[in-house]
Amino acid sequence: MKDRAVCIEKSMATAQIRVAIQAIGQSHQPLVSSGITPRAGVCILLVGAHDPEIVMIERAANLRVHAGQWGLPGGRVEPGESDLQAALRELQEELGIRLLENSVIGRLDPFLTRSGFLISPFVCQSTNDQPLVPNPAEVTAVFTVRLSELLEPDRFEHFELIETRRISIKMRVNGGYVFAPTAAMLYQFREILLGRLTSVSHYEQPMFAWS
Repeated sequence: MKDRAVCIEKSMATAQIRVAIQAIGQSHQPLVSSGITPRAGVCILLVGAHDPEIVMIERAANLRVHAGQWGLPGGRVEPGESDLQAALRELQEELGIRLLENSVIGRLDPFLTRSGFLISPFVCQSTNDQPLVPNPAEVTAVFTVRLSELLEPDRFEHFELIETRRISIKMRVNGGYVFAPTAAMLYQFREILLGRLTSVSHYEQPMFAWS
């Protein structure tokens, strides 16, 4: 993929985003998932026609795993589901947004977590003004970041994790930070929109996200 920036304006056409994402598959092989059984799907959900917003959630405090953490809507793949079907089902369960598979613009690299889950991120767009209706059993709060904000040069920070001496990444949002794997996946999305193919599988997760 050539190192040329995709023009990001206040109104970025879905076709521009689709072309940028599809360049991933034309440039390198995805992570092989053979032998990795736990899988999950998440949605990078874009809402709004002008300077679209990416929807993020704070998970409910009483959940068994990842309680209270910030991230993208999504969850575990159930028996008989594909990664995409799981991502869209979880989107409906968590936020009340029902999307068909043709709402998916593209997919990013899968991310293998410390807990052994292979997360497949899908970029989706809601075009019919469906309201966000958080499920209180799963979601405490909803917040967004605009595409123009995602592209700000100081939006992401790289740092060394003391426990493993490996490089991690965090993203400034909502008055705080979201960490890998969410920050890693959104960083790859940002880099794609800027015309750069960037692998993110090497980023370490902070210890609180290992389980």
